[in-house]
Amino acid sequence: MTVVVLTLSACGASSQSVAATSAPPAASASQVTAAAAASTTAATAVTTLPAVKVQSIESRPVTSLQKFADDVAAGRITTLTTQCWTVASQRIVQTLTVDGRKAFLMAVSATPDAAQYGLEWSAGDTFVDVSWAELQSSYACPHISGGTAPTFPALMDASLVVKRLSARIGGGPFNVKDTEKNYPLLCDTFGDGSGAADAQEATLTAAQKSALTELAKSPVLSFTSDSESKGTLRLGTTSKPAVSVSMEADLCIDKIDA
Repeated sequence: MTVVVLTLSACGASSQSVAATSAPPAASASQVTAAAAASTTAATAVTTLPAVKVQSIESRPVTSLQKFADDVAAGRITTLTTQCWTVASQRIVQTLTVDGRKAFLMAVSATPDAAQYGLEWSAGDTFVDVSWAELQSSYACPHISGGTAPTFPALMDASLVVKRLSARIGGGPFNVKDTEKNYPLLCDTFGDGSGAADAQEATLTAAQKSALTELAKSPVLSFTSDSESKGTLRLGTTSKPAVSVSMEADLCIDKIDA
């Protein structure tokens, strides 16, 4: 059995183990009907929250985050997952429950703090971080932590990075804007550490590409936090993996051993 291991590092990750298993048995006709009815009811019962004005500092433009916040207030979760395709859709859904939406809106209503990489808003135990690059985009997709947000990084985050990279290499990216220039997925330290970002993906070997493809297509993966800053995505259970992929805090890949 080929075994693929993907190791991530990220701030604030707690110890956990999550497994993705193969698809469940097909539902009966009555179950499908009930599920469809429940889905229709849920779709018509969206809780609309009061819109808020996103606060800023030093005249920093926050129009792009305002668009995200307006969709959060309106409960347009499908719009959020469609617009923010660089974020795992499960993370958005699990984070932006009604309580999560309230916490987010309260946070961005407060004056943010400026950091090296962007702005940070907070309210209680909810933190909203937006990079300068996202703030300059037409629609900002923030990183939300604490509160109702699932632990980061998790299986969903690691899987999305691998699937995006595999899709790009295969010529069918998730989005036409998902290019190496716009969204580097390989760290500057990848390979020889030269930081030649414009040539990194082209340097992947056939074995490395194959490993990424296997990870991207597998229906059975598991993710385990090794510490507060590292985690491992696994395909298979052998203690001696054939492939390992390391990731830094921003979820860029810095190593693939194949």
